[in-house]
Amino acid sequence: MYGKIEAARKLVSMKPKIDGTNINGQTPLHLACLASQEEIVEILLQEGKADYESRNIEGDCPAHLAVKVRNIVLQNLQSKSENVHTLLLHVV
Repeated sequence: MYGKIEAARKLVSMKPKIDGTNINGQTPLHLACLASQEEIVEILLQEGKADYESRNIEGDCPAHLAVKVRNIVLQNLQSKSENVHTLLLHVV
């Protein structure tokens, strides 16, 4: 049985609509940031090419949500991904 990381990689490799939203306008990247899922965030950004500038119905991008929940996921990823560095710049 797959773990969540392997399952995420498998799903992303199937080329889904990576930026599809739920009723609140949140993408998988928004939800991964809210849940402190560092590896999932990395997979979505690097392998899935998720839109790090997408906004939910409240106008928040994934980085805003991470900051709101005092999440350090994006700080940990900053050294691993140029996209995350750009993502953090959009919070300010």
